[in-house]
Amino acid sequence: MSIVVSEDIWNFDLEDVMQSLPSWRRDEVARYRRESDRRQRVLAYRLLVDMLARECNIHAPLQWERGPHGKPFLPQYPRVHFNVSHCDLAVACAVSDRPVGVDVEIVAPLDLEVAHRVLAPDELTAVLAHPTPSLAFTRLWTLKESALKMQGTGLVDDLRCVKPLYAQSQVGTGDEGTYVWALCTATPQDNAAHRVM
Repeated sequence: MSIVVSEDIWNFDLEDVMQSLPSWRRDEVARYRRESDRRQRVLAYRLLVDMLARECNIHAPLQWERGPHGKPFLPQYPRVHFNVSHCDLAVACAVSDRPVGVDVEIVAPLDLEVAHRVLAPDELTAVLAHPTPSLAFTRLWTLKESALKMQGTGLVDDLRCVKPLYAQSQVGTGDEGTYVWALCTATPQDNAAHRVM
């Protein structure tokens, strides 16, 4: 399993790189209006292509399909799992031989209304007691989202019921705590069950 987190969103010529993308990916990226959104998606694809080549000897062009909740997969490589995430400050990409989910989010000021909607009471208490509540909230949010992305279910109705899978997760922060990334991988037992389904 490998993860790469990159802050190089603005360190490439967007038009040049767009021309090197397969047409289907170029069309997907071109739909976004903000340049930063296009850059994030281009960088995510570049990281994924590089990681798949390096870690799995899979070379571009990639053709993926999407699961019922939108999670992409490579149908010709059923034992290769990947996930990407991006925010305005960073892009994260993970590749594994087991289901994997990754999330990256900017640490923003804590919005108590949102916190009440997505955190269980014990989680909210812990966040509010933390010296930096906004950082604690973002850590929990990325842990929950990476677990959901690993499972391929997408966001559920009541995020308060989603428990972070601490034993299966890694968490990191960007420079000066400006963003948080979280990675969640299936256990070997989960992976065996996933293959049977």
